[in-house]
Parts: sequence; C-alpha cells; structure tokens
Amino acid sequence: MTRTHPQTAPYPSTWTDADRTGSRSMPYLGAAIPVGLAGAASVAIFLLVLDALAGAPLATPNMLGAALFRGEPLTSAAAIQPGLVFGYTLLHGAAFLVVAAAAVSAEYTLSSRGVPIRLQLVFGVLGLFGGLQAMFMLVALLLGLSWETLGIERIAVANAIAAVVMAFVVSLRRRVREDPLHPEGASR
Repeated sequence: MTRTHPQTAPYPSTWTDADRTGSRSMPYLGAAIPVGLAGAASVAIFLLVLDALAGAPLATPNMLGAALFRGEPLTSAAAIQPGLVFGYTLLHGAAFLVVAAAAVSAEYTLSSRGVPIRLQLVFGVLGLFGGLQAMFMLVALLLGLSWETLGIERIAVANAIAAVVMAFVVSLRRRVREDPLHPEGASR
C-alpha cells in the first residue's frame, strides 16, 4: 500500500515514521552499510581464494595498494606489505559503500513506485554490475593500469559476484521492512 505525504511523493507503507516525516534526510544510508560490506567482502574473498590458489595470498590487494598509493607498476611478485593491503582494503570498502548507497536509494525509489521485487532484483544486479565495472575501469584508467596485468576477467567475475550478493542483501532488507513480525516491519 502506498500513501502520499502532503509534502512528498508517495512512499511505501513499510517505511518508518522517520522516513515518512522526513526527519531522516537520507533513510537509505544506514541500509547501505551492510550492502556495501557484503559486496566488498565477496570480492575480497573471491580474490583471496584466487591469490591463494596461485600461491600468493593477498597479492591482489597488495599490488593494487602499491599502484594506488605509491604509483608502482602492477606486479604480484612484490612482498606483501600489511599497510598497503589494509589501506587498499579500506578504500575498497569505501568504494563499495558509495555503490551500495546508490543501490539502496534506487530500491527505495523503485519500491515507492510499486516496482515488483523480482524486477528490482534484475535491475539491481545489472545496475550494480555496471556501476562496479565502471568504477573499477575509471580507477584503472586514471592510474594507467594495464588490463592484462589486472586480469579484467577476474575483476568482471568478482564484480558479478558482488552484484548478485549486494542485490540479495538489498532484497533481504526489503523483506524485513515488509515482515509484519519483524520490529522494523509492517506491524507498526
């Protein structure tokens, strides 16, 4: 059921009072944190497994950290430096939070317009994948990184996994909002 607030566009009946009254200017930001962390973690785990299978765990975040922070050429043979891995991991997480905020915002907008959840999932996966790929390609171009060294196929698969995971977490959030038995749900 969609209701109309006198000063705003229609909103889903599952939004909290703070969402409806506008006392929270961006209600989706809190929901973006688990979505972004899930996406970043899925990519990190995927690349960690690939690096471990190649005999060099943490080589990818170390290599990207060295390129990003020191301007060094990409090489997986460099010694692992925890500071580079940690710094890159923080930046990686922040980038995923930005993409997640856009995804959750889109979900709120589509929900308020009555778009079915299955269609939102399809749009979500495609939009997230496109956004993640575009963000990575932009960073790679700005840093002058080689596609061959990066393994663009690995990045595309990692971003596809992240897009599916993130869309799933967004859909779980919506289901929680619609669950009449959940404290955040429709029983208010």
